[in-house]
Amino acid sequence: MAASLDIMRRRRSTGQRTAGRTTPKERLSGLEGFSPLEQRLIATVREILPGPAQTIFDGQIATIKRIERHPKETRFYNWKRGKKPSGCPAKFPLKDDFSLAEVCFSVAGRNYKATLNCVDGRFSYLVIRPSPARIAFSDWDGAPCARLLSDPLETPGPQPIPDVWREFLAGRPHPPRGWTFYDAESAFRLPLDQGEFLVLAQCLGDAFLLHRIDPPTDEDELFHLPWGGDGTPQLLEGDFLDIFRKDFMNPLE
Repeated sequence: MAASLDIMRRRRSTGQRTAGRTTPKERLSGLEGFSPLEQRLIATVREILPGPAQTIFDGQIATIKRIERHPKETRFYNWKRGKKPSGCPAKFPLKDDFSLAEVCFSVAGRNYKATLNCVDGRFSYLVIRPSPARIAFSDWDGAPCARLLSDPLETPGPQPIPDVWREFLAGRPHPPRGWTFYDAESAFRLPLDQGEFLVLAQCLGDAFLLHRIDPPTDEDELFHLPWGGDGTPQLLEGDFLDIFRKDFMNPLE
């Protein structure tokens, strides 16, 4: 008995765990699909969406292939690294970066708030406060409280794209692999710490060519928000076409 206790103490002191005991964080690290918490939040939001929006939402959820869980947010993608997107789910008419819904719930007497967010008309990321790492597999204390923060069926008007981009699109360019180009009807707004930007081009959800509209900037000034960057848009000094030629911008290369 004494020997067994010594072994268990050594395992705890070196970070080893006894067989059959895992933490919620460890269970999440090996989970490829949705966690029980994510499933509950998605189902709760679906119930408060208007009918047509439910159909669009269902299609977006069905095509999610990859989930990245970070300390501050969880991101959802309809493609896996090194592979092309599988299917193109319908988008909500509202194309800006917007908060779709908020869900408040409690676990073991502690209150949590989750916000489901969309980018370019698609459910894209989830923010939960405080950190949900320990409750991903826990039951809720009772029924949640949910409310819509935006009408996803709202149809926005044409966006003020800069002349330099409008002239570029007039030549009917073919987007490089992984990129999508947006015109005045399809461009959407992206709020960042540095202001509100208009997305002119997007590479698989994580790289952007931007034009700042608030506070306003020079008509021809464009910004680059790169793949894997720190989230700070970089003012482009040279030809904006250079960003489409950089391999590190395109995860499919």
